[in-house]
Amino acid sequence: MRWILILLLALTLPVWAESPTPQLLEQFAREVERERVRWQIPAVAVGLVEDGKLTWFQGFGSKSEEDPAPPDADTLFAIGSASKAFGATTLAIAVDQGKASWDDRMMDRDPSFAMADPWVTREFRLFDLYSQHPGVQAYALSALLSLGYSQEKLMAAWRHVPPNGHFRATFAYVNIPHLFAGKLVAELFQKPDWETSVEELVLKPLGMNRTSGRPEVLSWPNRAPGHVLVEGKARHGEGGAFPFNAGPAGSLSSTVNDLTRWIHFQCGDGAPLLSQENLLRTRLVQTMVDDRTGYAMGWGVAFRSPTPLIWHTGGTLTHACIVAFEPDQKRGLIILTNLGGQNIAQPLAYRFFDLVHGETGPNPVEQAWELRLQAEAQANKPNPAISFQAPATDLIGRYESPILGPVKVGANYSVVLEEIQLRCVLKPIAGDAFWLVTTEPHWVELGLEELFILHFVRDAEGRVTGVRAQQEGGIGLNTVLPRYMTITDD
Repeated sequence: MRWILILLLALTLPVWAESPTPQLLEQFAREVERERVRWQIPAVAVGLVEDGKLTWFQGFGSKSEEDPAPPDADTLFAIGSASKAFGATTLAIAVDQGKASWDDRMMDRDPSFAMADPWVTREFRLFDLYSQHPGVQAYALSALLSLGYSQEKLMAAWRHVPPNGHFRATFAYVNIPHLFAGKLVAELFQKPDWETSVEELVLKPLGMNRTSGRPEVLSWPNRAPGHVLVEGKARHGEGGAFPFNAGPAGSLSSTVNDLTRWIHFQCGDGAPLLSQENLLRTRLVQTMVDDRTGYAMGWGVAFRSPTPLIWHTGGTLTHACIVAFEPDQKRGLIILTNLGGQNIAQPLAYRFFDLVHGETGPNPVEQAWELRLQAEAQANKPNPAISFQAPATDLIGRYESPILGPVKVGANYSVVLEEIQLRCVLKPIAGDAFWLVTTEPHWVELGLEELFILHFVRDAEGRVTGVRAQQEGGIGLNTVLPRYMTITDD
């Protein structure tokens, strides 16, 4: 019996790995620089955290055209969806203080919360807000966050998103439930907004003084300005209202030094902010993504050898990152970049931990590059010849959507999304299908002018009665916008 107990104890102890050698770090630095150049990323900041300390840091590229120096550990980057773990933590603090319970019904806490399925509305609990299993299409309404729709508008639209899967059984990455969570936290702590809540509950206590979800960060010194790829080259650009309208879903900007404090907190016992029980609850897997990856609350969990990896990526229109750590090893890695739409940070992080643990499987960085080449080859295929499309005059009208708001179609295929006063045109695809393309200079400069596809709907007599919006690849805009009023050319 004694030997059995010793064996069981040995199996439950963490597998300690030695600190990465200087040679390993030099090799990884060479790989990071190679990928920075290959992916055309202007600036990359990488930090290794061990037992609460930043033991290795390196900046690659240059901060900006005005400041050619490489980023340092205090250089500010947007971290996008890596904000979600901060949101889950603020909710965990509310639970810890007895202001709420994980099992509270959301509709009891916020009567404005509703989903298309009445049963799901009644059953939806607080822990579901961050668990990515809502039973709707992945990324539902996320495109509208990027366009600058308000939180209030998107939370009101959430009830109109049709079911597309099984609640709590199917992983579907979404953002809108996090907005409800941020609103609830602000109400529970009697703060004006979630940004104030996270500042007072998490950021200030941890000394994260260069982390914020407010637009003022755009003017802070020592910031790596955002970039996008346009015609194969990185171009400076910012996202406008996004990501600052995303709250706990993705509004924060931070630095390697600040995120070192965040990882130190995560690898500890939660003190003094919250109990270890509720800290660990945010990292308890709620939904399996595949056979080796689960999603907890604001964290992904990768079941990798020899120890699980807790992580979350972040991507805005102009930045991308990953924050990852092995709690058993009290070791973490931070990779921040200032190029949107291309997140090489996650494959690089996986590569780093493979090197540390001596894993010899396929190189995730090379796999990511191959996927990019395949995507570019697909995008460069010639488009089929455009077939007949509806005459511009046939489509003129004003369409109303509970999701998009009023949509005005005028002469010469002109369109205005009146909710955000965004001017667009219809670009024919085939038949009654058109790309909705914005003509606003800001989006054109970012190379992001193609928004989504509009399919006009006709009755048996061939008259246009509505229009259906669909984001290519599935973004959760599939809803008929009933035509309620015809307008004249003006």
